[in-house]
Amino acid sequence: SKLSIEELKSFCFLFEKARLPADQTIKEVGDAEDYLFLVVSGELEDSIYLTLQNQEKIFRKPTIILSANDYFGEIYPFSKEQRCQSYIKTLVPSELVSISKEKLLPVCRKFPNIELAILDLLKIRSQSTTRDSSAKLRRALRYELKLKLNLEIFPEKSDENPLTVKGFSLDIS
Repeated sequence: SKLSIEELKSFCFLFEKARLPADQTIKEVGDAEDYLFLVVSGELEDSIYLTLQNQEKIFRKPTIILSANDYFGEIYPFSKEQRCQSYIKTLVPSELVSISKEKLLPVCRKFPNIELAILDLLKIRSQSTTRDSSAKLRRALRYELKLKLNLEIFPEKSDENPLTVKGFSLDIS
């Protein structure tokens, strides 16, 4: 919300969209952390594996269920090569946008406020442990605009009347 329109457009043009089915693995332990992922819709399970000295993996219950407006991907600091410490998969069909570290670096150099905004985002996640903070974040970043809608569905046969539905949207953003 602190970015100018030009900064926001430069940031959003970097998005790569993905629609994933349920039970799709996105990240595994040891994968390179070279993308920042933003959850648009759906639910994902973020599980941590602990590694013992003998390199055996021990599964632990999910630490986080990610949903709309959450993110994952430890890409900061940009100069540091990092490896994923989680196993992340979709629980239900989900939609994500991702931004590669490689594409993000030049934009952050041109617009330093974008890097500061990413740091603010990272602070919010690290400080929050409840879903309440995610809801507050969502209200800060999305517009809950209500619009009156009229939807007409025309039948296959021209002699039948169209189905008309009238109502209001909850959130068009």
